[in-house]
Amino acid sequence: MDTIYVYTKAYNAEKTLRRTVDSILNQSYSNFVYYLCDNGSIDGTRKIVEEYAGQDSRIVPFFNRKNNVWDGNEDCINLWYNPKIDGYICLLDADDEYKPDFLEKMLAFLTNNNLDIAACGSDFVNAQTNKTAAVRNLSSNLFLEDALSFNKYFPTYHQFMRTNWGKLYRASLLRNCDYDNYKEIFTKTPYGGDTLYCMRAFKNAKRVGILAESLHVYYVSPKSLSYNFSNTRINSDRILDDETRLFLTDKCGTISQPNDNFLNGVYFHAIKDTLNVVLGSQASFPEKITGIHDVFTSIHTKRLIAWQGMSNEKKQLFEAVANWLVTQKKVLSSKHKKDNDILTELEISLFCALNKPDAEMLKFMIDVRKRQPKASERFGIDMKLYEIVAKYPLLTGMPLQSIIYLSDTMFAVMRGDLQAALDKIMQLSGNKIPLECTEGYLIFAQRVCASLEYAKGRIFFKKLWAKFLLDNRRINEASAAVNELVEMLPTDIEVAKLKTRFDSITATKQ
Repeated sequence: MDTIYVYTKAYNAEKTLRRTVDSILNQSYSNFVYYLCDNGSIDGTRKIVEEYAGQDSRIVPFFNRKNNVWDGNEDCINLWYNPKIDGYICLLDADDEYKPDFLEKMLAFLTNNNLDIAACGSDFVNAQTNKTAAVRNLSSNLFLEDALSFNKYFPTYHQFMRTNWGKLYRASLLRNCDYDNYKEIFTKTPYGGDTLYCMRAFKNAKRVGILAESLHVYYVSPKSLSYNFSNTRINSDRILDDETRLFLTDKCGTISQPNDNFLNGVYFHAIKDTLNVVLGSQASFPEKITGIHDVFTSIHTKRLIAWQGMSNEKKQLFEAVANWLVTQKKVLSSKHKKDNDILTELEISLFCALNKPDAEMLKFMIDVRKRQPKASERFGIDMKLYEIVAKYPLLTGMPLQSIIYLSDTMFAVMRGDLQAALDKIMQLSGNKIPLECTEGYLIFAQRVCASLEYAKGRIFFKKLWAKFLLDNRRINEASAAVNELVEMLPTDIEVAKLKTRFDSITATKQ
């Protein structure tokens, strides 16, 4: 009979470990070796391991002095790489269980179909009520054996590739996997490390099968969002996204558009969970905004924002974070003012992510520029202002100071209300326009009048434009402006005065 090596690592699992161990000892397939490790527990876990090991010789006990410190337990940690082990390997968490025929059915499924990895479905049970909340299972067996099948069925098998439990591996497959940089990556992303391990096994496997039967029971324990989050979780979302994309590229030669869309959805749900953890944690305000800022300024999230899919879901998530930010700003104390730059950049990222109307975006960016003029260059505020107005022919090419000075008028243009824009322009005509804004104001006024076919206003501002050019000795431009007015209004007294002045200036220069 083939030997199956079962592995369970337990940390402070005295309340659940007996259920787990009993599920293995009661298997219909009896030829197994059970590696049972107490991972430095401070409760009664060690005694339970010792008790079972004393009762059944198939159990090989291991005891760590500290959690995940493997001094003297190399055989346990190196189970996957041991060249002396031939047969099959499976893992089981210390609070879950396998149904009595898991080993028997999985081994038969694997050997009968010449698989490197066999996976099965799972029952998800509420740990408090012991009621089944959901079942993850396929309607028919699935086999993956070439680039075409790994590509076509990726969204189907991806859920089975995220966890190590519920699977039976050939020991030879795991020995031949490239895990050289696995430990290095795992230190950066302890959250999701199982997925990385499992994905490498799938990558090396020539043939994978998923049995359309649930043989694993996963107990779901309610988790509080108030625990302290770690930046490693934020980094994990990105690493898992990168590694999964690399898996598809290596295994299938490319990432198809449907699979790219699927991965964007996976990443969205990952950061949604992460952001909920951050917002619900007991971390300090600076820690929270730093973490959220890290999420929204990453290239992965920017790619997600640019993606056209899940627009409503993304909007709901981003608005929830933005609303939280608004409430936090109201109580922001002076001691947190040093975090203003991060806070402002986060605001910008959120505002862009929410795809606000251009008028709102322009108003927001101008407000940021006024609040933090020194940081505007770092945030790229000026460029963003130019990008917004460039969408509108009436606003294209406007100088920056004019954009800011005429923002209310530009809002009207962006809303498509040119009459309101003209009214605001005419109101300003009686005011003293700042010198640095005069040129932009006059150009903008002429454009609006022309668009509305308001001849009287257009002539009025053309005259002011010609005068402005003459005042600033911009002779070539003034020549064109004055000559156009002469052609339009050959008997107009004001035009005649402009022509006389132009002639005087050019004569003096000569």
